[in-house]
Amino acid sequence: MVAQANGRIVGFAGTSPVQISNGAKHWFGLAPIAVLPVAQKQGIGSMLLDEILYRLKSGGAAGCVVLGEPDFYCRFGFEPDQRLVFANFDPAFFQSIRFNDNLPRGEVSYHPAFYSQN
Repeated sequence: MVAQANGRIVGFAGTSPVQISNGAKHWFGLAPIAVLPVAQKQGIGSMLLDEILYRLKSGGAAGCVVLGEPDFYCRFGFEPDQRLVFANFDPAFFQSIRFNDNLPRGEVSYHPAFYSQN
């Protein structure tokens, strides 16, 4: 999803399916929200995130994870939960939001294309 102003892309938000080691289905990973520096502090990132979460929830997603700044993402309902882990990252920065009563437990992994192959 992109945000435009004056015919120019000023922001981006995206998601992709993730796998959880316990087999939970319909979970997604949120890419960190990106907004051009000149367009920041205008609510564009918040608007993008609100729309992404609305679309995920209304589309039947069980939940969403993000690796990002807790002060920003907690405003939208994301919170750290040590039942979900991602690689060796600080658990305070790996957060989740669920759209139903089922919170899985396990290791989260993204599609192999997201991991660099050196």
